[in-house]
Amino acid sequence: MSERDVEKNIDLICIDDSKCIVCGACVAVCPTEALIIEGLTLKSVPERCRPCGQAALVCPTGALRCPQKGEKSKNG
Repeated sequence: MSERDVEKNIDLICIDDSKCIVCGACVAVCPTEALIIEGLTLKSVPERCRPCGQAALVCPTGALRCPQKGEKSKNG
């Protein structure tokens, strides 16, 4: 699985690189600017992330998701 952690110590949001098309919809909607596009890759600024779920809601491919409480994020 190519899913990687945005935040490794706290379960915030996960990005599945195999699904992400780097469209920028999540970047546009994130109220804390916790998601950025560098080159052709979606990256995060974990210290800015407040797990509100808005980025996952607008993702057209389902590449973003918020782990359930207690679920461990997976590294890809």
